[in-house]
Amino acid sequence: MPTDTTRLVSYSFPALCRDSPDLARRFLGFNCRFDAIDVASGKYTAETLVGRSSAVPDLTAFLAAFSSVFPDVKLSSADVIEQQGQLKLSKDRENKKLSVLEMTETRKLEDHDIEDAWSKLSVEGELLCLRR
Repeated sequence: MPTDTTRLVSYSFPALCRDSPDLARRFLGFNCRFDAIDVASGKYTAETLVGRSSAVPDLTAFLAAFSSVFPDVKLSSADVIEQQGQLKLSKDRENKKLSVLEMTETRKLEDHDIEDAWSKLSVEGELLCLRR
């Protein structure tokens, strides 16, 4: 899934972090750019995330590939090209060798959307991705 596509979706942080203080700390440090020492010392907590949202590209790619959370995701083909020293996906070439997932709508997932996503990834209340 192209990075630009994964950035079309933003998530309400409080809903993502409701049952996971560790995940809240990750978002505080990585997505919100709070100082790691301040986060570790408890200066910033999950309550700091109220009203905040952000794209979480790795989560979007995971949900698009392994769930029905984004029903409008389509499989298409692309090729990798180099453009000004950067590798990019191109749909214009004839030799399209890579399968990619695409979506076109910008959206924000709120509490009920995230709860729905978790329920689609769980069996008997346990997240499938956490099963061993």
